[in-house]
Amino acid sequence: MLHVLRDSFDTALLLPSVAARQSGEQALPARCSSCAIARVCGGGLYPHRYRSGAGFRNPSDYCRDPYRLITHIRRHVADDVALLTAAPR
Repeated sequence: MLHVLRDSFDTALLLPSVAARQSGEQALPARCSSCAIARVCGGGLYPHRYRSGAGFRNPSDYCRDPYRLITHIRRHVADDVALLTAAPR
């Protein structure tokens, strides 16, 4: 176990759990990597991806909620942009 008064920040960065979190899309499970919103969602909140015996390389327990929210926002923004670009000037 590391301690802030004894161990350096660089030592903490070498921990497997920290390194995995920092590796970006490579740390996502296959289901997340193939998802249309993975670049926005990032696999969800990291602690929600933990499973005993499997670690953090799992989809979030709450995957459906951000998916619905992000696709809803994306659809409405795209509609608004389409209206703005189609409007005569």
